[in-house]
Amino acid sequence: MPNMPESLSALALADAEALRAEFRAAFAELYAGGNKVLSADDETSLVEFANSVKALDAHIDTLARAERTAALAADVSASQMGAADNDDDADDTPSGDTGGSMSTETTPEPEPPAAAAASESSAEGSMSTEASTEASASTNSSELASGSSTKQQEDAVSKTTEPEALVASAPAPDDAASLMAASQAGVAAQAAASAAAQASAKRAKTSTTAGVDSGLPAGETDLTTLAAAIERKVSQSSEAAYRSAFARGQKLEHRYNFASFSVGVSDEYAINDATDLAGAMSVLDKVTNEKALPGGALTASGGWAAPSETDYSMLALETVDGLLSIPTVKINRGGLRYTQGPLFANILANAIFTYTEAQDISGDDYPKGRFPITNPSFTDTRLQASEAFVPAGLLASKGYPELIERTIKGVLVAHAHKVDQNVISAIVAGSTAVTVPSGTVDGVSNIIDAVLLQASHMRSYNRLAMDATLEAVLPFWAKELVRSLLAKRLYVDLIAVPDARIAQYFANLGINVQFVYNWQDIATTAATGFTAFASTMEFLLYPAGTWVKGTADVITLQTIFDSTLLDTNDYTALFTEEAYLVAKYGWDSRVVTVSTATA
Repeated sequence: MPNMPESLSALALADAEALRAEFRAAFAELYAGGNKVLSADDETSLVEFANSVKALDAHIDTLARAERTAALAADVSASQMGAADNDDDADDTPSGDTGGSMSTETTPEPEPPAAAAASESSAEGSMSTEASTEASASTNSSELASGSSTKQQEDAVSKTTEPEALVASAPAPDDAASLMAASQAGVAAQAAASAAAQASAKRAKTSTTAGVDSGLPAGETDLTTLAAAIERKVSQSSEAAYRSAFARGQKLEHRYNFASFSVGVSDEYAINDATDLAGAMSVLDKVTNEKALPGGALTASGGWAAPSETDYSMLALETVDGLLSIPTVKINRGGLRYTQGPLFANILANAIFTYTEAQDISGDDYPKGRFPITNPSFTDTRLQASEAFVPAGLLASKGYPELIERTIKGVLVAHAHKVDQNVISAIVAGSTAVTVPSGTVDGVSNIIDAVLLQASHMRSYNRLAMDATLEAVLPFWAKELVRSLLAKRLYVDLIAVPDARIAQYFANLGINVQFVYNWQDIATTAATGFTAFASTMEFLLYPAGTWVKGTADVITLQTIFDSTLLDTNDYTALFTEEAYLVAKYGWDSRVVTVSTATA
């Protein structure tokens, strides 16, 4: 890693240039073209390298100016002495002077800096400068400072100190990042200008005349050739002059006359006399007349010509999600007879008596406790059938089978939901209705409190195991209500309360919760009217195994062709029948009404 001396005053020009090259190489190696992840120490080192290069640039510039000033002074002195020796006139006017002013040699314009830049090492990257161009600019500035005041010297200084670029204007960079960005921005601007010019050349229908600074022959030219000339001129710009301007905080600008454009408006549409109102209106009428356009109209005349394609597929969104899940048994005959057996609460209240010793000594004829076993009653629940009948046309089955298939799928999904709705209705009808008073916090607290309250009583009433699982059934939208209220209570987003977390809240209470579609259904409310959740809600609560669904072994799905329908060219696309029943094997099942409003 190169070291920067404490003082640059004793550093010679050649040594300063060599040290600057070392700092550039160190910068390029550490930066690695921007493809390296830099640490904080690396970033600090890059800034130090950049500041060191800037300081060395300034020192080298000072030394170069001093050397060239001395050399220029010597050249001017020698030129004046030679002119005096060759002057044979009687007066004091130097030989060959016809205008009364000193004749001086115009400093030639420096060669394009691209050649000088090519000799720099590629490792210097965006830190590279062109010392030859900078030195040439410094020399001519020294000529001006040395006292030469001829018009030719002023022109030479003006010609060589202005950088050969379209625009170069920026403040001195504060760190390595801005220095690199400035260099890269110049390259990007060149590429963008070239691409834009080439694209415009393909579209333009205007007349383009080459300018005096384009390096092209006078007369009309095309935009592609002009773009190449612009790119060629930009590539000859002096990077060293830009960097020197950055370091000094100066603004440098050079403008070139590259081309002029003629938009090609016909004289027929020209307004030559602004005071001639009638003539101006005549021109405007011609310009705005759509009949003057090819085809005589602004609108397209052909259109697509081809007819639109027909997509016969149909979107199907319905599913069998949200159905109630309860134990299911197969029914072989017309129904099911079953008994609930004795009610344990009745046994607990009446089967056990207390008899004391005093009663025995007294000889009282005290009746001993008796709880006779009685024959239980049986409940006979008969199967009921849910059916669907879908007729269709024979021609439609051939011409539009997608419609037949889509309709049948929808009917089968609707059948499943309708059976589920009937099962839930039977459970609600066979449950004990309970209403829990409103709470004082929010809807989710009311729901949880009501579940805890009724679950505690149910376990106690039936003397269930303390960890026995109870079944709870809530309408589907209750889950979204719980999610919303929990998110507000926990100060988290809704996505932070997933379904699994809601189910876990109930599971921690020993409750297996189900959320179903086909009860307290919000689908019966129009979307425009559904602006808030209901203020009350019902939920089912029962011990596991209380409710059982019975179903026949076979669900019938048929396609039927019969003579009656065939007479009308129709057939039965679907006939389905499902037989089921709902049996209550347990005694305790409750439907609880609770408030969901926030206090």
